[in-house]
Amino acid sequence: MKTRSKVPLTLCIAIFIIIFFMNKDFNIRYMYNYAIVAGFLCLSFLVDGVLKINRNTWPYLFMAIVVVAYSFMPGAVRDANTTNSAISIVLFTICCLMAEPSDREINLTLKVLVVWAIIVSFYLLMVKAVPSVYWNMIYPHLSSVAQGEAVYLMKDNSYGVAMGGSAVYVEYVGAIGAFICLGRILGGGLTRNKEYMYFGLVFLFILTMLIQNRRSELLAALAALFLMVLLNINFGRIIARRVKQVLGIACIGVAGLALMLSRGMLDRYVQMFIGLASKDAGGIVEVGNGRVALWNLALELFKSSPVFGIGWRQYSAHNFVSGMEGVNVHNDYLQWLCETGIVGFILIAVPMFYLWIKTIKWCRKLRGKGDIYGPEVKAYAYVSCGIQTFQVIMHLMDPCFYKLLYWAMFSLAIVLYNMSRERAYERNT
Repeated sequence: MKTRSKVPLTLCIAIFIIIFFMNKDFNIRYMYNYAIVAGFLCLSFLVDGVLKINRNTWPYLFMAIVVVAYSFMPGAVRDANTTNSAISIVLFTICCLMAEPSDREINLTLKVLVVWAIIVSFYLLMVKAVPSVYWNMIYPHLSSVAQGEAVYLMKDNSYGVAMGGSAVYVEYVGAIGAFICLGRILGGGLTRNKEYMYFGLVFLFILTMLIQNRRSELLAALAALFLMVLLNINFGRIIARRVKQVLGIACIGVAGLALMLSRGMLDRYVQMFIGLASKDAGGIVEVGNGRVALWNLALELFKSSPVFGIGWRQYSAHNFVSGMEGVNVHNDYLQWLCETGIVGFILIAVPMFYLWIKTIKWCRKLRGKGDIYGPEVKAYAYVSCGIQTFQVIMHLMDPCFYKLLYWAMFSLAIVLYNMSRERAYERNT
């Protein structure tokens, strides 16, 4: 049995994810969040020792080194966002390599994140049910930047709540909560009451994401949850009771959708499907909120420098698309291509997809051997798979790779995958 870390680095990652929203909302510098993570790491170096690099974590390390190197290469944009991203990558890569959490620490970390997702969900529901409470009691205490984002996102674009100065924070927290709960269910070993409780929480978090009115994150989360379930299905032994449970949940979901549709809460999704069904090219382009123009520009920039790219984060400086000047591509794969060329795209995408595919294969293997290793091994793997799948899909629709919260989520996923493999090895020897 390996010696576990005495310093809870995995819990530290969860703490960072939770307090992240405070920066823009209350004008607190990100450096304070990073200082907390750095403090945990320093203590871990003193108490626990050295980095632990193995076949489950070295692709993460390789990708992190590549991205940090590109951030400071000649031609890269040198600004606060680039520096903050580099710091985030370094800190959470070290967290990933040093973390050797016990089952107790992992369970505490996952419980903390689920509780936070519940709190955020009820906060959103409260804001939607009684918006005057938000605008009269919460809004005045936010920073000027957060207030501007709140008006733009909530009033001008009908999003749920601008928590953390953005519309995506609530979505990410809800997605993590859903993956954890479904991972617990798929891991097995639960009483029927706990199983129903986790099913209910998954429904709550998906409802939260639906009300938040962000299509990309919702679709990515649903696809990730579907893959998790699919990997766990033994098609030769489909139990009738499970089918009834799924049908019951589906009926509740349809009723909920009908209620929200009648109250105008799903107008943005309705417009999306109308656009997709339209034979008019303009209607289809409108669905992407201008993304098609951004993608076309990225392809043109890629053609101008296909091997090494135009430079890290240089796309925004070349973006003069009407109404979307200076924003990112909203497709990370295209942004890597145009900014780092074919060489950089391969160096970044290959290790990311390698880890994702390895996790998928491991989840599928555990479908038949989960009972041998125990529910924790299976649950850790499925939660990791959910987070990674969510991010792989989000890369297609949003610049999530460039968000500071990305690396905390990704490091948590790799820690869980690594611990799943290690626990399985320990219990099989």
